[in-house]
Amino acid sequence: MSIDSLKVREFAYMLSKANDVDGIVTAWLCVKEHFENLKAIVSLENYPKKFLDEEIRNKLDCRNSGFVSYFESSNLYFVSNESMIHMFDTGNVDFKIDYSIMFDTNFASYIHEFVKTGKVNVTLNNVFKTIDFLLRNELRYDYNFYLIENSKYFENKEFEPFSQSDIFNNIVSLELFKSINRNVYCELGRIEYTISYHEAEAQAKFILNSMYKTDDGQAFCSFYRNIQRQNLLNLIGMININFSSKLGARRKMEQYFDYITNVLGIYMDREAVIAHKLFNKNKDVNIFKRIHPNMKTEKLLSILNNIAWDFTIPRTMETIMTTCGEGDYFVPIFLSFDKDLRSLINLFPIKGCIFNPGNMQVIPVPKNISGEYFEANGCKEQLDNLMKPDVREKRFKVCHDNQRNNYEIITSEYKKIEFLLCKEQS
Repeated sequence: MSIDSLKVREFAYMLSKANDVDGIVTAWLCVKEHFENLKAIVSLENYPKKFLDEEIRNKLDCRNSGFVSYFESSNLYFVSNESMIHMFDTGNVDFKIDYSIMFDTNFASYIHEFVKTGKVNVTLNNVFKTIDFLLRNELRYDYNFYLIENSKYFENKEFEPFSQSDIFNNIVSLELFKSINRNVYCELGRIEYTISYHEAEAQAKFILNSMYKTDDGQAFCSFYRNIQRQNLLNLIGMININFSSKLGARRKMEQYFDYITNVLGIYMDREAVIAHKLFNKNKDVNIFKRIHPNMKTEKLLSILNNIAWDFTIPRTMETIMTTCGEGDYFVPIFLSFDKDLRSLINLFPIKGCIFNPGNMQVIPVPKNISGEYFEANGCKEQLDNLMKPDVREKRFKVCHDNQRNNYEIITSEYKKIEFLLCKEQS
């Protein structure tokens, strides 16, 4: 069954309203005949069974730990026809969960510094505590976002040898870090690697060659760079609308929905809700604090590009989730010492996710349904108009044109906010 079918959408809505296992079972019973190739993960605050280790749950439940889950809670319930039928037949559940740690460039650079010097030259005490936690616990690491984020330096297969790049050095250090003997560290506090530097180099070359020098790897990175460009174009529209007038949030959303239809070409739930929170001056929208009317615009595009990559993280977590990692389910966990990034992920809390393993099709199930959110904030009519068939068709054409032109429109749209902020300065 297609993940975009009405039945699956109804299932998603029922999951959003489920407060206990009975609610999830009721939702599944309504679609089980059509759910053959699909899986779902749902967070239930009061669900007593714990699938994640206590140490990682404690980190996820602490807002300042640096760890942030894709889901609003670490108490998770897992749904597939196989697992549900097995549960009904035996009363037990039996499956493997991969909760590998995803991370950004900053984290990779901290690990490189630690491996090189045995310390980290930063004032953040949390970094030391986190490295100690990672060394004391048997965790896996997912390099995908880090490799995707840095793929801009390797957009074709002809480039300088990897050994001359920071990313190569960081991957070598990550491989060495992963190999540290946990028992020796915990008992003696000593760093003892279980692989040689040359073995780490060889593994790093294999990882980078697979990602950047193969057709499949290039296509994989291109897919996410396209998402980042969509996010960048979306951010440019949000900033332009936010600073162009003193209109209220509802009127600015009218302009934003027009921008989606005529310029961006794609409606994204998470980004639309965050746009409204920005227009409504929500104090939790901290990630834009460096962008203001009196700023110097020399670094504006770089700032926007970085924020666009931050917006790409939840999308990456969603699609990587469909691979199921090295288990029956993959629970995305991101590690970052950027509190504004963690705040961004938490701005749109996710209760669950429905996905088709292996083909990157995902339906996020937000804690607060966006349609209900916009209705409560007086934007229902504009959202309904956005979903009309003719408007959707126009949006699809705009999106197709943007992709075909490699998002050249970003240049002209960016000049508008550059001019706007320069005008504000004068």
